[in-house]
Amino acid sequence: MASCSRNGVLLFTGALVAGTGCSIMSKILLEVRGTTLDGSAKAFDEPVFQTIGMFTAMMLALVFRFLKRSCFDRRYQSANSDGSFSPPARDKPLGLGLFFLMALPSTFDLLATYLCTFGLMYVPVSVYQMLRGSVILFTAVASRALFRRPFSEKDVQALGLV
Repeated sequence: MASCSRNGVLLFTGALVAGTGCSIMSKILLEVRGTTLDGSAKAFDEPVFQTIGMFTAMMLALVFRFLKRSCFDRRYQSANSDGSFSPPARDKPLGLGLFFLMALPSTFDLLATYLCTFGLMYVPVSVYQMLRGSVILFTAVASRALFRRPFSEKDVQALGLV
């Protein structure tokens, strides 16, 4: 059995807390009530705005990743003979085919996020979290059925843990 490092435990705990907090905040956001123009109270239950917010946040994460890579990460910079660093060589541009290949799963991820947020309007957060966790099991079953991939012993142990 693999041992857990301190950083691994902290990362796992942080991801668990952040994921749970995100789900709770999404539910709270869906239950916020506001006053309409005619003075009546209405819940702001528009899951599309949360999906747009998620998409925007991921785009900002990309910006920060590229900034980190170009400005701060010395692994991508080469040292000159005098010890100074020059900018990294440009990566080979991605082809249009790869762009469309990546666009398909990204579109499905965006649609799944929208549908999950839509479902969160009708179920408690605890049920939502259990269904999110069960995605791993459904994916494993689909992988086994569609691609005929056998489960290793570690796969079965991991699925049992979920």
